[in-house]
Amino acid sequence: MEAAEDPATGRLESVLRSYIHPTVGMYLYFPAKAQPKLHAFIDTVRHRA
Repeated sequence: MEAAEDPATGRLESVLRSYIHPTVGMYLYFPAKAQPKLHAFIDTVRHRA
């Protein structure tokens, strides 16, 4: 991500840090009636993890 190094340099500052929970993995929210191409992408990513 382009902004990944900005907190280290002080250009960006984390706010509400106490509300951020450590997560393991990736989450994707999508509509129940998603397109078949989106389902194919999700299946591909799920199997690579």
